[in-house]
Amino acid sequence: MLLVKERVFVGSKTLSISLKFIAQSMNYQKTRMMTKPHIESILMDISLPLFICSEKDKKSFGEDPIEYVRL
Repeated sequence: MLLVKERVFVGSKTLSISLKFIAQSMNYQKTRMMTKPHIESILMDISLPLFICSEKDKKSFGEDPIEYVRL
């Protein structure tokens, strides 16, 4: 039970802004040190899953690559 992760939907705009905030906060030593214990979780649970392509993504890219990149 302890290893079960909670999944909560976050809108794409909110997620994007949050990741930009984390990236910018890495420029400052104090926030970098505060974030350091959580960086593995941020990368493995948030960032990497965003790079996984689904069948829907592949189909969308095949039909209209420009629109896919825009999204």
